[in-house]
Amino acid sequence: MHSQGLMSNLLSKAARIATKVFERMHREGDGRKEKQRKEVLVTAFTGILVASMIGMLVGGGDQSIMYWLGYGTIVMTSVLGTAYLLGLKDAPESFTAGALYTYTVGLMILDFSTAIVDRFRYWPFTFLLLDLAVACEIPSRHCVRMLVVVFTMQSLIMVESAGRFGTFDLPGLPGQDVRHQKCQCTKLPCEIGWSYSTGVLLGQMIMLLLDLRFTSWSYRMLQKEQEGMEAAIKTANVIASALANFDLKTADESLSDSSSC
Repeated sequence: MHSQGLMSNLLSKAARIATKVFERMHREGDGRKEKQRKEVLVTAFTGILVASMIGMLVGGGDQSIMYWLGYGTIVMTSVLGTAYLLGLKDAPESFTAGALYTYTVGLMILDFSTAIVDRFRYWPFTFLLLDLAVACEIPSRHCVRMLVVVFTMQSLIMVESAGRFGTFDLPGLPGQDVRHQKCQCTKLPCEIGWSYSTGVLLGQMIMLLLDLRFTSWSYRMLQKEQEGMEAAIKTANVIASALANFDLKTADESLSDSSSC
């Protein structure tokens, strides 16, 4: 009981803090979509920042320079993005797309550094970035560019794993001593065939495309439902106001317009 009360108290305080933060971001004249985008972005920035800090602590001290570069890119994007929004700035399409591009690059740097030592992979977090782009109503061309970045980096990893061209031996990447702590292969990651690597790459991209398509469709359906509810509420308010003023003609016209939609 005590733990439940403590959790309820913490959630209540977090909700009050979030409400104050959202109120600070909103500017006079902001529409519903603009407010929604700001709230979604600051929530995402905060969540990604907390998750990144936890990931850096869990990662240990034997990570490569590229590993810290990837995490640093993600952390700085979260901090600067939150500061930008809290400064009562707008959240234009270019700002949101730029943040998503930077996150994607940071994730791919992380994924490249961890793929070398056959550890936890970061590319699946691209699903979250694509869903965030849909929630912020970012044009699909930006999502396609994000997917191009993912495809390029994953292609590099797959080609190097199958062909051994020396990319994994560049400065700033984990050395052979760190790699052999996990596996005893001569060169990590363990060598795979061209057919297998090609199949994995195609599978990754197909999953990302299907997720983007399904999320976009679901968001459009929810948006249409919300717009319908808003129109119904607006019509009901007009009818109620007209009836209160004994304006039957206006009420009848509102009903006719509502039925024709």
